[in-house]
Amino acid sequence: MRSWGGYLVGVDRPILVRRLLRLFFWRWVLILLVILGVLQVLDLLSKADDLLAPAGATQAAVWRYLELRLPELTSQFTPFAALLSVLIVLMGLSNSNEVTAMRVGGLSAMRILAPFLFGCALMALAHFGFHELVAQPASARLAAWESAKYEPSFSLTGKLSDVSANVFVAESGIILKAGRATRLGDIVQLSDVTLYERAPEGGFKRVVFAKTGALRNGRYDLHDLRSLTLSKGQAVSIADEMFFLPISADRLFARSRDPERSTLGELSRLISSMRTEGSPSTELETVFWRRFFRPTGALVMPFMGAVAGFGLARRGGAVFRLLIGGALGFSYFVFDSVLASLGELGVIAPLFAATAPLAVYAALGLAFVLSID
Repeated sequence: MRSWGGYLVGVDRPILVRRLLRLFFWRWVLILLVILGVLQVLDLLSKADDLLAPAGATQAAVWRYLELRLPELTSQFTPFAALLSVLIVLMGLSNSNEVTAMRVGGLSAMRILAPFLFGCALMALAHFGFHELVAQPASARLAAWESAKYEPSFSLTGKLSDVSANVFVAESGIILKAGRATRLGDIVQLSDVTLYERAPEGGFKRVVFAKTGALRNGRYDLHDLRSLTLSKGQAVSIADEMFFLPISADRLFARSRDPERSTLGELSRLISSMRTEGSPSTELETVFWRRFFRPTGALVMPFMGAVAGFGLARRGGAVFRLLIGGALGFSYFVFDSVLASLGELGVIAPLFAATAPLAVYAALGLAFVLSID
């Protein structure tokens, strides 16, 4: 019976498969550690003053920042480290003529790349799980801590989706701002509320300022408020007033948070809520689908590395081929970012924006590899 390595390279050579995987993963780990070390040092240099500025701040604040920031950087640069790892490994094998030896031994370029594709597939699965279970919660807690200006006494426990600062929602001629929103069961408590009502002919007809408020069953109850009617130039103080606004509780919390720092469940509920209200949700849908497909970017990196390992051997030296492969890999991330922006703006379909980079570069890479076989 053929071993698992045989299914990757097409022949019974598990030792070769294990060697290629070992070379790939070790270099990926080393490259990622170097990238994270450099970026974390630069990040700390820019944040050190803010971290130690609050009264009572100690070195513990720096370690807390590292704990929360490092998972985000790890998730962000994992595919890029995979690209550099594949490039370096295949370049080394090409310079030592091992690629030529494998080709003479009957292995096609696709079979040589198969172990790298297998390793990148495992990495993509691990990357998705790491981002959703570790990086996203840490990033959300870091954002909450930043909003509290890195106060040492700030608690990082609790459900972040139930607390929102600097709320801003615009809908159907209404603009609602609040300094803070807190969800307590079915009730949302608001503080420092400002409500703008637009006039049909344009501009604002009324502005309401309230110290506190609450949202219950679609009804906004504002307390201790001042109402300013702009057309009359009159300001009136009112103890309580009730408003029925087309703004759901979910939107109060999601609009003030970065969608990238929300869970998939929160994004799904918000998208459903906005569709029900008839509000555009293309930005959130693009973020939602990209969360699934962004880790799969590692799958195209072996094809970018193929340029360094197989192609352009007679048109320049090793450094030139390495730069070409690196530029192609970097262009993938640029293309992915451009399509993501277009998807968030509603120019293209969100699902297309999430899947097109992988499909396009996988097709181009596969065509290149098959052309040299």
